[in-house]
Parts: sequence; structure tokens; C-alpha cells
Amino acid sequence: MNKREMMVKAHQMAKQMVGNYIARMALALRTLWASIKKGVAKMDKLIIGKDYGFVYGLDKNKGQKIIYNGGVSWTAINGNLKETIECQETTSKMIEELKSWS
Repeated sequence: MNKREMMVKAHQMAKQMVGNYIARMALALRTLWASIKKGVAKMDKLIIGKDYGFVYGLDKNKGQKIIYNGGVSWTAINGNLKETIECQETTSKMIEELKSWS
């Protein structure tokens, strides 16, 4: 991922967050850079039980998570609310999103 692609991705993540734009962009850039440093951005397979909320800029501190259950099953958590869905489109989009980061 070159710098331009990184900025575009960070901007997309920041648009999904709430609050001051400069703070959102800074958080998105830090999150994206941390995932690249860890090698997460080079993944092309999903790991069962892993929280992929960082891909969409979700705030783990607020209890926002998207957990992969395997196959096409996902669990979305927002505070006390929890919903499990079966969605091939979500799985495909997540894999493509992770591939685009590399």
C-alpha cells in the first residue's frame, strides 16, 4: 500500500467515525498504520474469533466489534446489543478490504 492509498483508506475510515474530523483522521491513520506494522493488512484469510472492527474504524473501547465466526457467519456487537448474521457479502467484502491494504 503506497502513501496515497493509505490516505484514501484512512479518509474512508474517518468518515465512518463521529466527532472532530482531525481527531478522526488521526485515529484512522494510527489504526491503519498499526495494522500494517502488525502485518494484518497483508492477510487474505479471515481468522475465526477475531474482531475485525478496526477495518471499519469501530471503537473497541465503546464495545463496538465485528467478530468472524467462520464461513459466512459474523457477530456484530455494539455495547449490550449483539446480533449474529449469515452474510456471504460481508465475508467477501472483508477479504477484499484486507487484500486492498497490502
